[in-house]
Amino acid sequence: MHAGVAPHGLTIDHRQLGVDLFNEVWRLIETREDDERMLHAAHASRYHWGEAPECKPENLARGEWQVSRVYTVLGTAGDTPVTAYIGCGGAKPGVFRMAPAGYHMAGDAPVAMGQPGDVPVMANFTGGPAPDMAVWRPSTGMWFVVTNPAGC
Repeated sequence: MHAGVAPHGLTIDHRQLGVDLFNEVWRLIETREDDERMLHAAHASRYHWGEAPECKPENLARGEWQVSRVYTVLGTAGDTPVTAYIGCGGAKPGVFRMAPAGYHMAGDAPVAMGQPGDVPVMANFTGGPAPDMAVWRPSTGMWFVVTNPAGC
């Protein structure tokens, strides 16, 4: 059994809830019948996968990717989904948006950077525990990097 115990003695099968919610999100992406439910179901699916004892890193990565996909579906045309894989805390979904330009990561204030034609790159440029936000400007070959001073 893939269960946890909730308050009042209820048993929760986190894996099954994660699977069911994941599939519900895909249905809602296709139908667009309830965008708010789609967003909450994506986060809930990721949460329940994280609580399942047999959860593997690839399960978490799929959940984070799905959350970022939902934000893209709900977002502005031209948004690029990005995920920051943080060595000390899992993954964080977000989008790179041209207007207003910058990174919009779940739970963080936007980081303004970039212009049309720039390519977003999340990478560890500084060797710290968390990725840095960057853009590459193909027209000039220049890189613009905002280091992650907060760490974990």
